[in-house]
Order: sequence, then structure tokens, then C-alpha cells
Amino acid sequence: MGFVAFCDQLATGCVSLLQLCGLAILIAGALTYANIDKANYVMEHVNNEVNFTASPIALMVVGSIIFVIAFFGCCGAIRESHCMIITVSCTFT
Repeated sequence: MGFVAFCDQLATGCVSLLQLCGLAILIAGALTYANIDKANYVMEHVNNEVNFTASPIALMVVGSIIFVIAFFGCCGAIRESHCMIITVSCTFT
């Protein structure tokens, strides 16, 4: 196993970790959105002006974007596409 193969596996592992983080954010947003009526019921007694429906939707959108970009990065690392890897790294930085 040479240095280049090690770097390929390291890049694939890092991008896979980002993909799992994006999926976790997406799932957290979906679970929060599914239980939003419970949170609104609790917050009704605290303050009537608070609306929590935008937060889980934002989490789902951000998680989806991270997941899709990380998926393209994983595909680029597996296919050893220099252009795709550079595009993904520029997107995340």
C-alpha cells in the first residue's frame, strides 16, 4: 500500500464522515419537525410569540446540502477525479 492509496482511503474516510454528519443533521431536523407540536405546546405556556417551525426545516435543508456535497466528494475520491475533489474541498472551506 503506497502513500497515494493511503491518501485516497483517508480522503474517502473523511468525506464519508462528513456524509454521516450531514445525515445526522437531516435526521435531527426531521425528528424535531415530527415532534414540533409537542414543543409548541410547551412553549405556548412560556411565550406566545415564539414559532419553532423554521428551525427544523433549516436543519433539514442544511443536512441535505451537506449530505449531497459529501456524496459527490465520496464519488470523486472513489473515481479519483481531481476536479470533483477540488470542487468539494472548495465548497466545504
